[in-house]
Amino acid sequence: MADRSPLFLLLIFWTLSTGVIGAKDIHVFSSSGETARLRCINVDLQCKRLTWTYQTGTTTFTLTKLGVNVESTEKHERLNLSSDCSLIISRVTTEDAGYYMCLDEAPKYVDVPHVYLHVLDVICVFCSVSVSSSSSSSDIRPGPSLTLSCQLFSYSGFRCEYLVTNKDLHLSWLDEAGVKLHRDSRYQISSTGCIISLSTTLISEDEDKQWRCGVYQGNDLMTSATVQHSGLIGAGDTHVFSSSGETVHLPCRNTVQQCRPAGTTWMYTFRQTYSQTTKIIVLGVKEMATKVSMYLGSDCSLTLSRVIVEMAGRYTCQQWSEDQQYGPDAHVYLHVVAGNFLLMCSV
Repeated sequence: MADRSPLFLLLIFWTLSTGVIGAKDIHVFSSSGETARLRCINVDLQCKRLTWTYQTGTTTFTLTKLGVNVESTEKHERLNLSSDCSLIISRVTTEDAGYYMCLDEAPKYVDVPHVYLHVLDVICVFCSVSVSSSSSSSDIRPGPSLTLSCQLFSYSGFRCEYLVTNKDLHLSWLDEAGVKLHRDSRYQISSTGCIISLSTTLISEDEDKQWRCGVYQGNDLMTSATVQHSGLIGAGDTHVFSSSGETVHLPCRNTVQQCRPAGTTWMYTFRQTYSQTTKIIVLGVKEMATKVSMYLGSDCSLTLSRVIVEMAGRYTCQQWSEDQQYGPDAHVYLHVVAGNFLLMCSV
């Protein structure tokens, strides 16, 4: 019988909430991968006269101008204006967290509310791994231990820690029944500002179990993300861990004896649902525009430069010749650690 190992799929089930935390400020909370709606208020609802701007750090971007998307922005394909002039952002990423403003070309209102988008994201920091030195990247197989990190990303000029200190905002882990988990012999939970981690040793009863990370203001749930232990996978699947900003190599491992780059196809499946699949390289030719540089190696491996958290997910390599696939699909799961996390490995 082939050796089998647990796989942890990060399935994000979300709720979206808009809370008025300050007297004039609007705070919108969303989970990465979902859709956020930013309301435009205190203006006449004539979208063709409106401009939406976005600020992160000291840089301000114009997203829509006089009701039309500005195509020079990286996120323009994910933006839409609703009938009430709200800004709709699909497939939200942590990079979308920031400060937004809706401006009227002929303003009648002096006080325009600030709209802050906060984005919740969950990553697997440690999965009791074994490391193979067969490639330049570490190939990691999950084991019985699990550490999850849940972080709320906010506008750098309006730090999330301010909400924790002054507005009763906090993060919590919950079980499937919605009961808050506390540190005990089973769960090790630690929290610092807008980051909360959970560590546990998995048991058989954890099969298909869910752990939920929630953002609360007082007793009100603002948004949440749920992590599910989804079962077993075969020993042929490869797991690669990387920190954001690094270069990773994803090996193409199947039964084909000789690699043919011109016959190689790579596909990417979105990590939150593992249901949205996109072809990124078809028969050796790049098909998908991405935020990171990628190229196909002579050994059919896929190299990604300066990876970002949003590129985490399942990558599938296929070998083709004359419209016929040879060998099985080769799955590679890419896990990207954001920030200064320590990845512990056992050899």
